[in-house]
Amino acid sequence: LELLPLTNVLSPKKDSTETKQEIIEREEQLPGRSVIFKAGPSGAGKTTLLDLLQRSIKREIIVFPLDKYFKSMSERPRTKSGEIDFDDPQGLNLSQAKDDIEKLLRGERIELPEFDMSTGQGFPQSGNYLELKENQVLVVDGIHALDEELLASVNDHRKTLKIYVDAPPILRLIRRLKRDVGERQLSYAWNIRYWPIVLLNERQRILATKERADIIFDNFQAEDGQTIQHEIEDLVNKSVRAENSPAEINALLDSWRTAIRETLASTSYEGDWGKQDKAAPEKSFGGARP
Repeated sequence: LELLPLTNVLSPKKDSTETKQEIIEREEQLPGRSVIFKAGPSGAGKTTLLDLLQRSIKREIIVFPLDKYFKSMSERPRTKSGEIDFDDPQGLNLSQAKDDIEKLLRGERIELPEFDMSTGQGFPQSGNYLELKENQVLVVDGIHALDEELLASVNDHRKTLKIYVDAPPILRLIRRLKRDVGERQLSYAWNIRYWPIVLLNERQRILATKERADIIFDNFQAEDGQTIQHEIEDLVNKSVRAENSPAEINALLDSWRTAIRETLASTSYEGDWGKQDKAAPEKSFGGARP
């Protein structure tokens, strides 16, 4: 498989240690029941930041998972070609999420809905309840957490902290594949084929929400670039071994070429990343051949 060359160049715009400290200091200034809205594109590391917050913030964190508010697949918006649009914010019950955040800030108890990832079915009740006490902070977590409708749930902006988690697309592709194949039982082939659509939807729907953030958290280190080439090669070979016929392998490799090309061309991250050496020959990844 001949793919576009990658060089191991990754430079965060701001040191993550400084940003972590800034987040902690800003959270300490939030009064009473408050909300941290935490958004960012797929694979940016929103869960990693959540783990950091839970370890670093003195107050107890109550997580408000937007993924629970997904509508059933039959109710989700569709693309022009008729396929389900997984990244459209209207695929979420935003009005219900907004109402529930408002209730929590008033000290009321709410029951979360449920979304079954394996069946694509949403349910209005889950049997799981949330309540926000006076000394707790609510973390609204999801790629659309900075949606304007959700932000409108808090009238007093002194009680909010808005964070956008970011990372270069090539790293996010690697993280997404590892997560979706390992934890969500989604195939390599589906993920690779859908990735260019993910990038397009980010530009149209998620990137604009970055401007609403108080803090942008670059969730990677320069050292991450040292393993990109190896990790991509490993994922390509694993994905090829998962297919059953030459035709399927050829289709998969074509999808990989498109995914890498679109990833390197993406402008969703503004830092220094994925630079190509124009003089370098194209790289043959891991011996995989169409």
